[in-house]
Order: sequence, then structure tokens, then C-alpha cells
Amino acid sequence: SIVAIHGLNFKDRNVHQHAWHTWTSSARLGLPQHVWLKDALPQKLPAARIMLYEYNSMAIGGPKRSLGDEANSLLEFLQIKRCEVRRDSVVQSPLI
Repeated sequence: SIVAIHGLNFKDRNVHQHAWHTWTSSARLGLPQHVWLKDALPQKLPAARIMLYEYNSMAIGGPKRSLGDEANSLLEFLQIKRCEVRRDSVVQSPLI
């Protein structure tokens, strides 16, 4: 399993848009938009389960959640996903 976590959001973007834009090539390069997580990584690692952890990362003017709160939310997300894997398969997959 691969979990991608986006960085801080210093622009006025919604959470979903920012999370995906972090992993998208820039249109300024004159190329079609390319989302690395869904357009390239699955071809290189077809057996990998690729997830994007989205959270509100507004650095200025966003909700006042502590880093500890966000870390706990991430751990809960991972625990849920790991339980889903155990239900569907007897094979444990490493987490990257």
C-alpha cells in the first residue's frame, strides 16, 4: 500500500482540489494534465494499492486543528484501510 499525503495549502483552494493538484503536473509546461498517482504509478506498480489521504491543510485561515489531531486522523484512516485489506485478503501488504 502506498499512501500519498499532500503538503500545506497556501492558496485559496478547496481540500480535494489541493490534494489532487499536489500530485498533478503543471499545465504551464505545455503538456496535458498528468496525475502521477493515477496516471503513472499504477503502471509501474500494478499490484500496489494507492491511496490519497486528504485533509484540510489551509495554512492561513483554515480550521484550527493541531498537528496531533491531523496525525490521529491519518492513523485512524490507515487503520480502517488495513482492516479492509485483512477482510478481503489473507496477505498483509506493507505500508509505504
